Amino acid sequence: MGASLPDAPESVFEDALGTLFQVTPFALGEPGEPVELALRPAPAPAVRLRLANPAAGATGLMAHYVWQASRVLAAFLLAHAAEHVAGRRVLELGAGAGLPSIACHVHAPALGAAPRRVVVSDMPDPDILAALAHNMALNAPAAAAAASRRLAVTGHRFGDRYDAPSGAATAPSVRAEPAPQHPVVAPHTVLRAGAFDRVLAADVLWLGDLHSALLADLEHFLAPGGAALLVAGLHTGPHLLARFYRAVQVRPCRLSLASVLVADADADAASAASASASAASASAAATDGPVWTCLRVASCQLLRLDSRGEVIATETCAGPDAFHELPSDAIDASSYLVMMRLDNVRLSREEAAEAAAEATAATTAETTAATTAETKAETTALASASTRG
Repeated sequence: MGASLPDAPESVFEDALGTLFQVTPFALGEPGEPVELALRPAPAPAVRLRLANPAAGATGLMAHYVWQASRVLAAFLLAHAAEHVAGRRVLELGAGAGLPSIACHVHAPALGAAPRRVVVSDMPDPDILAALAHNMALNAPAAAAAASRRLAVTGHRFGDRYDAPSGAATAPSVRAEPAPQHPVVAPHTVLRAGAFDRVLAADVLWLGDLHSALLADLEHFLAPGGAALLVAGLHTGPHLLARFYRAVQVRPCRLSLASVLVADADADAASAASASASAASASAAATDGPVWTCLRVASCQLLRLDSRGEVIATETCAGPDAFHELPSDAIDASSYLVMMRLDNVRLSREEAAEAAAEATAATTAETTAATTAETKAETTALASASTRG
């Protein structure tokens, strides 16, 4: 009979679906297996990845694939490296295989756009972090002593904070295989308030319960004037994308102290520990004092992909309601991604007060609309019951 069929029935269905309908796959690769892919316009060699093969309890994190969103985000970063990578302090959240971080750390310097620092993070799961650390080591330049100090791998749960070392004072546990691995460091040594110019995230919006923690992370880790770049597949669900957009719109401004930057590339462990211990005083010295900041949607685009996963068309999403007009069936949804840029805008006290009033008004309007809808539904139900009676 020749080659045997894949073990998993769903693999047979996915392969057949892609052949019949030229469907763009949501993700690439299989758990625990190697993946090789090229990034354009990078002149560097193809990216080599080994996917995590987490224990059964961690498979729900979906970190054991290369999601199309991460591949598109990586390509975007290289196409716009001068703006988003060169000289920037970059943090990737929920990194999975770490493709966007590899693009920034390894490929962008070949384009003359070396970042100042890249911190790549995902859940502190031993298998996920092992694969992530392996992928960083596998793709880093050979003559890497100086470059490796500008790269850090760590574990992070959305919403966790590390400005004061406690239980996060030690590095997360990591499996020894596969080798080699870039060192995994304790979160408190690299994840500080206001320490990043860019925060990246690919396909992390599919769990609506984590939207609030993710937004809190963006506010906490972004420097005033920084930006977050998020890409999500439409398979996330239009309702969840709309919910996230609205959550940004009603997010209140905040008074923030931008902390000292992540330890400089030439800083040693002692100075990094010292910086962590004195974050509050150092942050005041590093800025003009407290500043008002507010997350705002700077742009939102719908990206259409061809069957190879290449972007072939873009369309502006004017607001959260636009998501409900997008394709929602599985075949169409697989060909679309949404890219959002959120700016951490620095505001004057007056602008902050005005933005707070706008957010309050938006929240009130949304609550009123929901209450009206509930009242109408109750009235209709009572009328129906009365008619039957």
